[in-house]
Amino acid sequence: MGLFSRRPRQESMDPALTFMTVAEADEVRRLTLAALDDLGIEAHVDGGDVHTVDGGSIGLWNVATICGAARERSEWPGIVEEHIRELVTAVEPVAPEDMDPEQLRAALRVRLAEESYVRGMPEQPAACETIAPGLVRHLVLETTESILPVPESVLAGVIPSTEAVEAAQRATLALVEGVELESQTFGQDAAVATVVFSTSPHVATLALDLPRVVERLEGRVDPSHGIVFAVPTRQQIVYHVPSDPEAVRSVLPVMLRFAGTAYDEGAGALSPELYVWQDGRIDALTAPGEDGRVQITPTGRLAAFLDVG
Repeated sequence: MGLFSRRPRQESMDPALTFMTVAEADEVRRLTLAALDDLGIEAHVDGGDVHTVDGGSIGLWNVATICGAARERSEWPGIVEEHIRELVTAVEPVAPEDMDPEQLRAALRVRLAEESYVRGMPEQPAACETIAPGLVRHLVLETTESILPVPESVLAGVIPSTEAVEAAQRATLALVEGVELESQTFGQDAAVATVVFSTSPHVATLALDLPRVVERLEGRVDPSHGIVFAVPTRQQIVYHVPSDPEAVRSVLPVMLRFAGTAYDEGAGALSPELYVWQDGRIDALTAPGEDGRVQITPTGRLAAFLDVG
């Protein structure tokens, strides 16, 4: 099917804050040192950490992630200043290592994440599993203060891995019923896609149970040909339920352009690719072609529906 260009990254990526360019990471470091200086705290940078003269240490991964999700670079100084002030003045929350098994089970969630982002973390999160090209599912711990990846070392010997994943999935997918979802459509005639969004940080993760999301918004639907979707950011799902082959052929390039733009410009970038939900499994619908452009390749029931097998 159609081929579409996608903008490649030309700049060198930072070796410590691997999801940022060197220039972006250096700006986060500079802003962090300036925020600490304003509070009268002397410090120096060492890769992905800032060390204060009193022996304290501040990891830059979280604040860099928040900056990276901001819509405008002009927001970074305020983000860093607030983050550092909260770190310096906050009462230390209960650490995952100090939680008992019941507290851990209650706080566990699953999250979809960009594979390259997660693989660059200093320590891999628990139950990290590739579910489709470019996408991984892993465990996070949600508290009133934050949502953070859970290192495998925290759960090991406390909660069996299978039990932890099941508890996290139940808690997260229950949000389909509880979270307030909004939606908008774009396209023409039958070639229409729906954008689902919310203030919840778990919206994209709800794609793991996509038929329930679609049913909540549209009522009962027929997913027998799969559901085409994209998760360009953590707070968006874009989907189309195939019912007419020509409509699918028309909407796929539109969805691909939307996903690419949202991924490049939106907050909390996740994936620019298209996927298809089929029988509880997520398959890739797009992949780089030999010439570096994007190839749309339907599989399974969707391929049979479009007669492209």
